[in-house]
Amino acid sequence: MPQVYILDNVIMKISEADASKHISSSSKKLVMIDAKTRKILDKKPRFSFGHQIEFFLVSNENDPRNVVKSNILGFSIEDFTNDRNIGISVNYEVSCPAGQGKEEEVALALFDNSAETVGVVFEGKLISWLKEYISSKIKFSEFTTNYSQQLSDLQIYAVNEARKIGLNLRLRLALELDESDKLTSFSVPWSNFPVLLNDFEEEVNFKFSANLSIADKGKVNAILNYNQLGRLQSILQKSIQSYLRENASLYNFCYKFEESIRKDLVSYLNQILISHGRRIEGFFPSPDFAINLRMPEPESIQYDVQHEIPGYGVVVIKNILEVEPKPEFLGDDSQTGILRYRRARIEDIEKWFKAKLEKTIKRYLFDLSYVDILLKYDSELIKTYLDKEAKSIGYEIRLISTVPDLKPLKLRTEGFKVELSETFSTKQNSVRIKLGIDVRGKIENLESIKDILNDPQNDVNNLIAKEVIDSIKRVLHSVEPAEFYAQEGLIAYVDEYSSEESIKNKIAEAIENSLKDRFGASSKIILQALNTELLDLINELTSGADHNFEILLAPSRDPGEKILFMGLFQINGVAKNQWDTFATRKPTIEDVKKSIQDWLRPWFSTLSTSTLNYQTTKGLRKLLEDANDLAVPKIMQKYGLIISIEGLEAPDTKLKAAQRVLQLASEMKILDEANEQIQNDSQLREIERGMSLNDIKHLNQELESVRQLLRDLSTQTGGEERKKKLMDRESELKTQLSNLIENNRKKSDNIASRQMQRSIQPSTEESDFDALIRDSRALLPEESVKFGLKPSNSSLPDSDDDQVIDV
Repeated sequence: MPQVYILDNVIMKISEADASKHISSSSKKLVMIDAKTRKILDKKPRFSFGHQIEFFLVSNENDPRNVVKSNILGFSIEDFTNDRNIGISVNYEVSCPAGQGKEEEVALALFDNSAETVGVVFEGKLISWLKEYISSKIKFSEFTTNYSQQLSDLQIYAVNEARKIGLNLRLRLALELDESDKLTSFSVPWSNFPVLLNDFEEEVNFKFSANLSIADKGKVNAILNYNQLGRLQSILQKSIQSYLRENASLYNFCYKFEESIRKDLVSYLNQILISHGRRIEGFFPSPDFAINLRMPEPESIQYDVQHEIPGYGVVVIKNILEVEPKPEFLGDDSQTGILRYRRARIEDIEKWFKAKLEKTIKRYLFDLSYVDILLKYDSELIKTYLDKEAKSIGYEIRLISTVPDLKPLKLRTEGFKVELSETFSTKQNSVRIKLGIDVRGKIENLESIKDILNDPQNDVNNLIAKEVIDSIKRVLHSVEPAEFYAQEGLIAYVDEYSSEESIKNKIAEAIENSLKDRFGASSKIILQALNTELLDLINELTSGADHNFEILLAPSRDPGEKILFMGLFQINGVAKNQWDTFATRKPTIEDVKKSIQDWLRPWFSTLSTSTLNYQTTKGLRKLLEDANDLAVPKIMQKYGLIISIEGLEAPDTKLKAAQRVLQLASEMKILDEANEQIQNDSQLREIERGMSLNDIKHLNQELESVRQLLRDLSTQTGGEERKKKLMDRESELKTQLSNLIENNRKKSDNIASRQMQRSIQPSTEESDFDALIRDSRALLPEESVKFGLKPSNSSLPDSDDDQVIDV
């Protein structure tokens, strides 16, 4: 197999035998050269003796495939003086234009009458063109910074030279290392090394890493220093040390590195790296490189200092201290705060401040007495002393609370508080009022109680509490208890004691004035009236309920059957001037009931039977009035209570019931006789029809039924509408019965007046109508009516008209 050479697709040297086989075409042409004369032969000489003919097959661009692509290895641009070079990659593409003798031109240019192949001859020419231009046109120092343009100019020169020998040359020149993809960013690993700063003579630690990229127009330098990348870490360390020593203070290094140092440091390092063709793409100082250098920021410092006061003993000064580091310039000299702190060589900043605090306070308290400490203790002065110490090491006192732990001082800061419940005597000594007391205030100026403070044994809080109690006593000594209770709504009944002036306000004003005059105190007073056992008893007695009592007695002035009186009473309150009596006796409802019974029973026994067996409302009312006149003052005198007897009633005795039955029978007999007389006359017969006994009985029965329903309803709540309807019906029935009997009585007067007058002897205080109703009711089978008093209906009417009480 014939050997293939790099330029064969464009020009190939062939043998005479091979040449005879080739016929020229539009894309290929056989070129013959006389080696001796170096001339082109149109045809082979007939006699070739003495001639050396070289045969070339030249392929032109009429066939696009007639192109050669190749590269030249090992080409470089050298800096002989500094013994360094830059490798250049050479890639080319070459072809021969078609027609007009280009083939002969190319063949003649590449013929050198040697044993070398045409390709070698061509590459030799190409290399010579490049070196010729480099030696005359390119300076190495300029090439490192302007290589792109110079390589471009070199390419143009070589292309033009190739065109002179009839070839179309396309050339690509590049830095050899760049073409290999080895020229990339370089990472400097973490470096940890000591540095010195411009104002601090102790070595401090610095730690960083970095990413280095190729600098703009620095690729050649990067290539030249490619084998020295390992040295860049050491170069950067030394450059950082140099820069920080010249330009960085301790304060900026620890607190302002990002703002004040980083940017300028990176710019400085880039100037160093440009000679290496590199620049800093990422610079990463360790975030904790200055942590140990920075000033500590202690939490709030709490520290108690004990100090001996002559004549009093040990007093504890409670202190809370908050300090703030000031690492920057403080203003009184050129030293920064951090520089002061580092030079002070403090191991424990909290311990240092505690020691300074104790020394400062003890020096301040040295010649102060107990009262002086109470009145003159100046925390601001202590702060001034301590702040001076703090600034000497770069700190500032942000806040200080220094307070002697003496109880009187709290009167000015925390204030005083009196919380208690106490009972107090009133104008009526045995009646006591209970108050909940809450008094709070402050004494801003302790000078106002200097006389008290002179004796350390005085407890100002106890003296204030005593003054509060005494102020209340002075006011309540002249206050009626009922007046106070009424104002506070603590008694259930409404009385005449309340006044326009608030007693609680009067007490509060007295307390406030007293505390201000005695102690110079401002105060806020809250008083609350509290229940007592006596109040609970008052409200129980005056709850508004009616209480029952009964008296069974036999008349002593004339013989008669025993009579049971039933009554109701109410307790309305405590008499104005009898609170002492009430408070002393503390009566119960049973006590009052028994006393009423005991006082009324002898009085009832002295009354006649006719009086006790009252027949009309007037008679009963008289008994009720007399009972109140007797019992009310006695109860007031004995118990201090205001009462009222609300009702009295006595059910019928057996004798009285029998009398009523006989009376009714007599009246019925008269009616029967009247009926006989009426039948003799037509007018009387008309009266008979209107005065039918059956009608009277029916109306009477209905009336009794209505009254029974009313009695039942009176024990129940609600049903007011039904009660009203029943009461209206009762009134109608009474009117009907009254009219019926009255009409009949008038008509029968002339017939039976004498007989009725002899047979019927009515009570002087009782109407015929009501007597007839009771007698008619007595005739009803198995009916009886029992009396019961109700609180809402038991009071008697004020009218003087006689009314029979239905039993």
